[in-house]
Amino acid sequence: MIAVIDYGAGNIRSVENAFGRLGAGCFLTSDPDRILSADHIVLPGVGAFGDAMAKLNALSLVGPIREAVLDRHIPFLGICLGLQLLFEGSDESEGVEGLSLLPGTIKRFNPSLAGKIPQIGWNDLIQPVYDVNNGCGEAGPSFRGKLLSGVPAGSFFYFVHSYCLYDEGQDFVAAGCDYGIRFAAAVEKDRLYACQFHPEKSGDIGLQILSNFIGEK
Repeated sequence: MIAVIDYGAGNIRSVENAFGRLGAGCFLTSDPDRILSADHIVLPGVGAFGDAMAKLNALSLVGPIREAVLDRHIPFLGICLGLQLLFEGSDESEGVEGLSLLPGTIKRFNPSLAGKIPQIGWNDLIQPVYDVNNGCGEAGPSFRGKLLSGVPAGSFFYFVHSYCLYDEGQDFVAAGCDYGIRFAAAVEKDRLYACQFHPEKSGDIGLQILSNFIGEK
């Protein structure tokens, strides 16, 4: 079963419904024991970094999330704000510590470089500067890695955000996106996965992402 972490974030029902369309059993929960007993865990999110971390701390979920990823190695997927929370902090909420499961700080889009902020709508994915398997940024017919397996290069996904991870020089970046400035659209490290876009709102190709995740054992 898939545990979808319920900490009061928006869009959680859309995630639940997407897994339902795939015939995958999932449940909403804020119970640490149920989260740690799940086969897969999803951290969705729409909102502000600081508010989300405050809710996770108030529900005593930070420790269990870190245990699930670092000690138990349960397949874990962050979506949108759920990706940003995996990092050490965010310019959106200075002084607030993130889950620190991946190195780096989330930055606001530079208004002199990016398009209209927030980025709302469809954009295509591009190969990362550092390919997670190949160690290069060579173009190919499809992305490498588990989360994006079978996803053709240039596929479009739905984004809604004002903050992002700029650094694509890290080996955990699985795909990028160009919005006037290049940023990380998907990350992958061991059994930890995340996407800045919303797969649950991205049609059949988004369902492919979720199907790849639930296929990870």
